[in-house]
Amino acid sequence: MLYNSEAARLLKLPAQAPGDGLELSDAKLPDTLRELMSSGRAARDEIHLGHNSVLAVSQSNARLTGTQLPGRYRLPLRWLRVQAPSGQVLTLRDLTEVQELTGEVQSLKTFSTALRAQTHEHANRLHTIATLIENGSADKALAFAVDDRQNSQALTDAIVQNIDDVYLSSLLVAKSAQAHERGVTLSITATGVVRPDTFHATDIVTIVGNLLDNALDVSVGTEESTVWVEVNALADEVIISVADSGPGIEPEFLENLLRFGVSTKQGNAPRGLGLALVQQAVTRLHGTMTIDNDAGAIFTVTLPVLPEEDSA
Repeated sequence: MLYNSEAARLLKLPAQAPGDGLELSDAKLPDTLRELMSSGRAARDEIHLGHNSVLAVSQSNARLTGTQLPGRYRLPLRWLRVQAPSGQVLTLRDLTEVQELTGEVQSLKTFSTALRAQTHEHANRLHTIATLIENGSADKALAFAVDDRQNSQALTDAIVQNIDDVYLSSLLVAKSAQAHERGVTLSITATGVVRPDTFHATDIVTIVGNLLDNALDVSVGTEESTVWVEVNALADEVIISVADSGPGIEPEFLENLLRFGVSTKQGNAPRGLGLALVQQAVTRLHGTMTIDNDAGAIFTVTLPVLPEEDSA
């Protein structure tokens, strides 16, 4: 029935509400907001993805005001409490810039954790080589060093050969060390060529880093203990799939999994922000993300690629 200019901007509503009000079905609202408004349930600072924004949303019931009460009667407060709601009041705050900063911090954290694991793995190998030499097994130390170098180089070559994007290739190489440290095999397949600077560094690290973190978490201790990453670069799009050997996702979680604060992980702390940041980055890049179950979970992100002359 009534909204201000900021609400109109955030929800892409007409500049002014029609005289007889705007039907909810006629407003082009995001699904989660439409569901909240139609349900009439109370909400306080819920985080929802808008069309191009991140919104903190609160909703409360509206009841008859004192000016609408029968005149000259001082009715007790309990009278107001038992009256049925006559409508709802929705307030929105734009948190887009805050969430973008959160995404950048999360990306840096993902990269630093992966690099720390890579450094730790390298230190362990050096200690092994040094101990073998001290024990008089120089030939075994040399064989170990050569074999380790060949395996590491083979992984790096396989990734860099098809992924020229330095951020994506560096993240995958570093994540392989983190996976090894946690007892998980990271299987990486790359076809086609991802050009340098195809995507903004923060976006690609947010998307791939968060998906890999979740996949590693659920794969630790499973029978296969494996995470599969497939990067398929086509002429007009890049398809990134991350699959895990975890228990999969229960059907009741699938519909709501990409919303802020929703997670299948246990614990009292707020969870689910990582996937929501992934969804936000994918939406910003005009891509899509799908979730499937095949024993474990499979996340597939498809990102459009501009022609080379247009992306310069």
